[in-house]
Formats: sequence, C-alpha cells, structure tokens
Amino acid sequence: MKRPIRRSTRKPVIGVMGPAKAGAKELADAKTLGELIARQGWVILTGGRASGVMDAASEGAKSVPGSLTIGILPDGKAPVSRYVDWPAGSAAPGRFQRWPWR
Repeated sequence: MKRPIRRSTRKPVIGVMGPAKAGAKELADAKTLGELIARQGWVILTGGRASGVMDAASEGAKSVPGSLTIGILPDGKAPVSRYVDWPAGSAAPGRFQRWPWR
C-alpha cells in the first residue's frame, strides 16, 4: 500500500554568510538577497552581528513584514544586529527571546 506524500509545514532556513567588512556593492547585494529570501517566506540565518554582509542581509529581510531572522553568535566580541529577531549562542544570553514558532 502506498502512503501519501506529506508536505512539510516548516519554513526553509537559508543561511547568508559574509565578511564584516564589505564594500558598498556587496552590502547592497546582501540587503537585496535578504529581502528576496524573506519575500519567499523563508527564514534567514546569519552570524547575527551588527556589521557587514550578515547585518545587511538581516536588514533586507526585516524590510518584509512578518519575516524572521536568526543570528548564531559564536562569541561576545561584537554587538548583535538590531535586525536579528532571535539571537542564539553564547554571545546572546541577555537577548534570548521566546521561541518564534511557539
């Protein structure tokens, strides 16, 4: 007996990584990419810092209402991007928010 194919209700999570120091073109491209990812209804995952390509991608995503951005912060050396909804990792203990999918 064949089983019906189940469709996932989970949103894809798309990672965007890049340098903290980038030129104007790279930052503009990252912002556009973040917006395009969010317009698809996908979640954007970055390093969560407040500089460079990952900050620009998160900013672009947050220009789309209802978007979700996650930042994985490996250390406390740099501030968290204001465009990150849900910071995670050792650098984010004071900014943890409620799980976004509950």
